[in-house]
Amino acid sequence: MNGISKDGSVAEMIQRQLNHALDNVKQGWENLQRLSPAQKQELYDRFVKPNLHQP
Repeated sequence: MNGISKDGSVAEMIQRQLNHALDNVKQGWENLQRLSPAQKQELYDRFVKPNLHQP
C-alpha cells in the first residue's frame, strides 16, 4: 500500500469515527429535548453542578 492510499484509508477511518461521534451527539441532544424540566434539573444537579468548580 503506498503512502497516498494509506493516508486515504486513515482519513476515511477518522471521518467515519467523527460521523459516528456526531450521530451520538445528535441522538443525545434529541434525548435531552424529551426530558421534563424536573429530569433536566436532576441531570444538572447530579452531573454539572459537582464539576463546575474543578480546576
